Amino acid sequence: MADELQTALEKLNPEQRRAVECLDGPLMVIAGPGTGKTQLLSLRAANILIKRDAAPKNILCLTYTEAGAKAMRSRLIELIGREAYGIQVSTFHGFASSVRAAHPESFSRPASDQLVTSLRQAKIMDELLKTLPFGSPLSSIGRGDVARFSREMLAFVSKVKRSGISYEALSKIAEQNIHAADWLEQNTSLCDIAAMTASSRVVERFETEVERASANAPDELKLPVVSTPGIYVPFITSLRDTVRRTELVDENGKTAGYRNIRDAFFEGSNKEGRRLRTRKEGERLLAACSVAQRYQETLDNQHLYDYDDMIADFVRSVEEDDELRQELQDTYTYIQVDEFQDTNGAQMRIVELLCEGLERPNVMAVGDDDQAIMRFQGATIECINQFVDRYRPQSVVLMTNYRSTPGIVELGQRVAAQVERRLAACDDKAIRANCPRGDQTEFSETVFQGKAEEYAALARDIRGRIDGGYLTTCKDPDEAIAVISPKHAVLRALIPHLVAEGVPFSYRQTQDLFASERMQTMLALVRCVCALSQGRAQVAASCLPQIVCAPELGGDHPSSVRFALTARREYYGDWLLAMEHTQNERIRGIYDSLMTWSAEASSSPVRELLFKMAARSMAYYRRLGEKDPLAAAEFNAGMRALLNFVEGELAQPGGLGRALRLPDVEDLLESAQKYGVTIEASVSLGAPGA
Repeated sequence: MADELQTALEKLNPEQRRAVECLDGPLMVIAGPGTGKTQLLSLRAANILIKRDAAPKNILCLTYTEAGAKAMRSRLIELIGREAYGIQVSTFHGFASSVRAAHPESFSRPASDQLVTSLRQAKIMDELLKTLPFGSPLSSIGRGDVARFSREMLAFVSKVKRSGISYEALSKIAEQNIHAADWLEQNTSLCDIAAMTASSRVVERFETEVERASANAPDELKLPVVSTPGIYVPFITSLRDTVRRTELVDENGKTAGYRNIRDAFFEGSNKEGRRLRTRKEGERLLAACSVAQRYQETLDNQHLYDYDDMIADFVRSVEEDDELRQELQDTYTYIQVDEFQDTNGAQMRIVELLCEGLERPNVMAVGDDDQAIMRFQGATIECINQFVDRYRPQSVVLMTNYRSTPGIVELGQRVAAQVERRLAACDDKAIRANCPRGDQTEFSETVFQGKAEEYAALARDIRGRIDGGYLTTCKDPDEAIAVISPKHAVLRALIPHLVAEGVPFSYRQTQDLFASERMQTMLALVRCVCALSQGRAQVAASCLPQIVCAPELGGDHPSSVRFALTARREYYGDWLLAMEHTQNERIRGIYDSLMTWSAEASSSPVRELLFKMAARSMAYYRRLGEKDPLAAAEFNAGMRALLNFVEGELAQPGGLGRALRLPDVEDLLESAQKYGVTIEASVSLGAPGA
């Protein structure tokens, strides 16, 4: 291992070498795509073990995804062998969970609490929203769309938790904004000016009045009530700064810039008058915080927690427990954080707590301000700026891209140059490509008569490249050939042709159970059987066309059409009666099965009954497997997702208190659809050699 480590160190470029050798104090590494950051993180950890008085357990490596953690752990094992297992390499959530498991006495939440399911979350939030009084600031949101209203509120809860800010602090911000609106409307003429027809003179008056308001406003309306980097600036300060940095009137005398600001900060019209938007927004925010706090109380009372609570609980416990914080600081004397541009406020707080009280903490952040793409997860580029401002780290910018050709790197540089608010260290970030220019400089276009011909030709082309020895020339044969498509439907249609040509492949997709084509018959059976068991004849009848025509149950178009016409002509459209008296053995067999299953619906173990109902479909897809393996994989994934969903809901505290039955499954599925909850079915398919 020592020889391999030494060889790897000798291959480092000057920037990488500088980062690997910088072991003490804070360090900020700007690492663009393909610059070897995983190698750098691994080698730096190995270098710490060699040159500093540190054991593997003293090194903490945090990253954003499980895939990133796995890649780093594998590389460490290659470099330093068994010692790598002693280094803590995990995601932020994984780290928080491990600390809770090791120190349960420091956490107020009992270890027996369970992770809440998406459906249970939606139900809890729906019940809370139904209790809102008439005239609540939130009552206009949703307007009858229960699913959207619940989703928006749950998204708000998640965003707040990931920001690292408390509901109490957020309420203070809302109150300050409301008071700011009151003061501005009572002590300035901004609303009157905003109601005037836009012109250069009006813009000048507006600009002057904003500056006067900013100068005269009380300090409690201009100074931050809480510290939240990248999230909050007091309203009056925000209005002033926005006006200052905006071109209100362009060189042609157009007032588009002013009108954009007016519409952003004021509501109403010139005729009816203008009012500051922030009052309504503040009132809604206060109401939302109140609902969110009640939601959290409900979770706690039911011994549940959501995914974001894993980090929130860690932060709260470490903030309140000085001994735990000191123990963590004593244990993790070297900290490395990967993908730092994707950290959110709560994750940044973990880093701060681990470094609190240390003048020069040994913490390295690796990220790229040009790749901050996780804003939907609460990430903000301000976390990088906060790290730089707080710790004044040494900075290293990795300049060499080992992955892409010069043309791609140059294009990326031109795009990145347009990114706003880049770090000062990145002003001269001129990435250079280490790879030679690619031999493919243009694309060819081929026209086919139809989709089938196109897919067959593509499969033959790939087979030809494999037979020609192309894979032997590639560094990683598993990544040598890729088929890229804007839609999964195209890839699914290609798979049978790859199978026919004997091409090894790997395909993965996550589907929504309700949208899965292979599960429609099974879902219809569940609904029909439950309806029959409860005497809901119309509901059962609505499912029968899907069931009778299903190819999984032996259906075909001609016989299904004939039966439908017979049912309409001789039984007045009563499909169930027609199935009972039909001479068609297949359809009569389906009828008998439906009657048997409906009789068992309220008494038989649900898993056993579901497998009975799925037996013919399973046999159908098993036979289809050789010709269309994806269909079988999709059905199996759907059945797993259905069973996991049902069992997950059953395991929630305060459940049914009895054995689950098929009607309970139907109720859960209907609730999931009502609230827009996605039941994910993970499809994974591979052919030998992939």
